[in-house]
Amino acid sequence: MMNFFKTMNSKMRGAELLKEIFLYCLNNGTSTVVEIAKALDYSPPAVSKHVIDLCHKGIFIDHGSMVEKEGKGRPPTIYGVNANSCFFVGVDIRFLSLNIGMVNIAGEVISMTTDKSFVFADTKEIFNYVCAHIREFIDTICAENKMVNRDKILNVNVNISGRVNPATGYSFSYFNTGEEPLSKVISDKIKYNVTIDNDTRAMTHGEYCHDSNGKPSNMICINMGYGVGMGIIINGEIYEGKSGYAGEFGHMSVFSNEILCHCGKKGCLETETSGAAFHREVIARIRSGSESVLSKHIAKNKKITIYDMIDAVIKTEDMLCIEILEDIGFKMGRQIANIINIFNPDKIVIGGLLASTGDYLLQPIKMNVHKYALTLVSKDTKIVISELQHKAGVYGACMLARDRVIKNQLYTPNN
Repeated sequence: MMNFFKTMNSKMRGAELLKEIFLYCLNNGTSTVVEIAKALDYSPPAVSKHVIDLCHKGIFIDHGSMVEKEGKGRPPTIYGVNANSCFFVGVDIRFLSLNIGMVNIAGEVISMTTDKSFVFADTKEIFNYVCAHIREFIDTICAENKMVNRDKILNVNVNISGRVNPATGYSFSYFNTGEEPLSKVISDKIKYNVTIDNDTRAMTHGEYCHDSNGKPSNMICINMGYGVGMGIIINGEIYEGKSGYAGEFGHMSVFSNEILCHCGKKGCLETETSGAAFHREVIARIRSGSESVLSKHIAKNKKITIYDMIDAVIKTEDMLCIEILEDIGFKMGRQIANIINIFNPDKIVIGGLLASTGDYLLQPIKMNVHKYALTLVSKDTKIVISELQHKAGVYGACMLARDRVIKNQLYTPNN
């Protein structure tokens, strides 16, 4: 199957038509040869030759003839992509969970798992743990699902926070292995083709692929997780920047505080608008005497997680947590207004851990966007909470794994 994608992206005679036929059916579903030929402006015989060949290779499926219409002669045959001809794995490494999923070539989810016992650390032990869980996930799927075997798994995409260059396979913030690309190191350990990307960019791609209201041409995704990141879609394509580092929104110098960001600088946006900031401020306010449903945990020296704080907002409407979250929303809204003034996007998607609080976060963001963004620029921009929530990153990773194969953009020694 991998050879097919290499042929499709080659300069061989007929490769361009082969690619157009494949992508047309992948994006539009089942079609007849005549419909494909008309859409792509090629002759039916030329299209038919490739379609029959794709069926022989198991990449397309013959779905049989259309329902015959009286007096219209023999009905045409319907063809479509064989959804289970190959599979792709996505891995989303989050600060407090490890999400792994698999999709088929049609982008249909085969399986997804979440390990909430996971706590990220930039260590060899955690790196080995991640690789072991990827292998275990694949082994389990192959044992339980007869449609999936190892030869059909063409790529694994791993999401990592921070500075990641997907074109070279290097990560410069975490799991920096030195001379070798991280994609190669992971590939050597799990024995599959591997690509890597920034977690927020993958989340953005997941939201874009999943969008149920029609894909916007220009979209911004704000990842309000333990840190803050931004993904950018321009004219339907992910914008990576010169070296793959575009979207470091959380490290804009915004505040005059003395809070040290994990990047080593002070005053970054994420020092006051991230999940880490929310966690820090709630605990500080409780210890200074503010009342909260979580106060009893502090009194008993019990560890409070950010999940506890989010539950306090959603389930018990804890006023302290809501107040702090609203303040975060107001601060973020002011900066999103600046982003809207720059990009004039169709849509802003708020994702990440804090987005699970819904309107508690969204409404203060919208209030300050309306206050600070230029009305003419912002009036057509929709601001919404992520549809996929915690699944956005892992689904985006799966779809990036797929799309990199389709575009023949694999950067490991196995390509």
